[in-house]
Amino acid sequence: MEAFMTCNTGTLAPYVPTPANPWDEEKVNHVFRRLAFGGSKQEIEAALLLSPGQLIDQIFADAKALPATAPPFWANWSQADYPVTIDPNSPIPADEQRDDQIRAQSNDQFRDWQLQGVKDLKANGFRERMVFFWSNHLVTERQVYRAPSYLYQYYNLLQTLFLGNFKTLVMEIGLSNAMLDYLDGRQNYRGNPNENYGRELYELFTLGEGNGYTEDDIVETAKALSGYVNRPVDWGPITFDPTEYFDGNKTIFGQTANFDYQGVHDNLFTQRAPLIAEFICEKMYRYFVSPTVSEDVVAGMAQTMLANNFELEPVLLQLFKSEHFFNEFAFGTIIKSPYDKALIYLNETSLEVDDRMLRRLVQFTGLLQQEIFNPVDVAGWQRNKTWINSSTLTLRWQMLEVLTFDVYNRDPESLREYGKSIAGLNNDPAQVTRLIVDTLLPKGLTLESEYDLATDVFKSEVPENYFEAGLWNLDWESAPLQMTFLLVHIARLPEYQLK
Repeated sequence: MEAFMTCNTGTLAPYVPTPANPWDEEKVNHVFRRLAFGGSKQEIEAALLLSPGQLIDQIFADAKALPATAPPFWANWSQADYPVTIDPNSPIPADEQRDDQIRAQSNDQFRDWQLQGVKDLKANGFRERMVFFWSNHLVTERQVYRAPSYLYQYYNLLQTLFLGNFKTLVMEIGLSNAMLDYLDGRQNYRGNPNENYGRELYELFTLGEGNGYTEDDIVETAKALSGYVNRPVDWGPITFDPTEYFDGNKTIFGQTANFDYQGVHDNLFTQRAPLIAEFICEKMYRYFVSPTVSEDVVAGMAQTMLANNFELEPVLLQLFKSEHFFNEFAFGTIIKSPYDKALIYLNETSLEVDDRMLRRLVQFTGLLQQEIFNPVDVAGWQRNKTWINSSTLTLRWQMLEVLTFDVYNRDPESLREYGKSIAGLNNDPAQVTRLIVDTLLPKGLTLESEYDLATDVFKSEVPENYFEAGLWNLDWESAPLQMTFLLVHIARLPEYQLK
């Protein structure tokens, strides 16, 4: 675990508001930034009418009630289903023509599903936040397996099982076409066992590197997982071939039996249950609370997970309702990923972007090493400090600058409307600036001089005498451009890189 001590001394006891520790907009924003990708002013105001526990319950209920994203027409296509036209007069061989056309169509399908994925992240709150978490834990890379149908099927599994039983989730994903192809399960033959998936099952998905397993366990596990190799058609379903299963006793975690796929997981979740619970609870803690871990809180989460037979919902309800989650030292502790930064910004400001700009957002996030459905490797994006370095910081700024100026050019009135939604009829530029800054930053700014600088940016398009005379307000013609400059300035602040 993390070697540093956390300043957050809150426990897993439920958070109960008090006059000294009230239920307020800052805490509600914290919930929406961590459990979703930000909330609009209207959502925040509605949430404040609920108690903390009621809000978390509602978020979970809404997520579970969401239908899965509708399947695309190619959801179950193999390569045989792609329409191909062969030109007999072309100097290019027929097989190459076919491959080129399938590649072009599948790339278009992948880009379309990336767009759909971003729309889901923006709109679907907690459900998609969990899907995003699991896609970076039970990792597949589309550039490896290449089949768009495999991507949809994998995504659909995550949307369906996002808040269910962790053991079930691991088992179902392990047999998905995407995972069987990605980690070479379909190359795991009786006479030539492939250890790739067995290794990652323990090292990355359930136990953690070097934690509770040996090389012999991996070798024996590979034998037990063999047989899922039958794929008659390229990009078609991968099924079990009993003739390629290593039929015989294997010894895993000191237990000897004729383990098969089910037996591997039963044995794993029986023999290594405490290690699994601690590993996955720490990972969820780092993602939702802080990169600096409270060992006591993680231990409490793990106890809850074990007591509920690896059901995820009781663990997360306990965490998100806790005084630990709502402690002030939990705010502003996580560096926003590229998608965090862009989507939280769009949702909190209620600025609308069209499909063209969302596709540009996909390009930006890809350049920032967060290409949706394509993590960097099997270990996934490492998050937090890895998101910011000398080569990515400027691009993070540019991403929101491009989005904001696009909105200004298409719909400047929406920028005015956002300013009014926060500041109302206020005509003091310093107060307007402070209200907007404090809404968008998890803890506001530390120094008055920083607020003064933001105010100067906001006032820059209007002569000072209009402010001094009290003539200016957000109905002025210049207000949308002023809002644009202020939002771009805020997006560049160090504090805005945090959530």
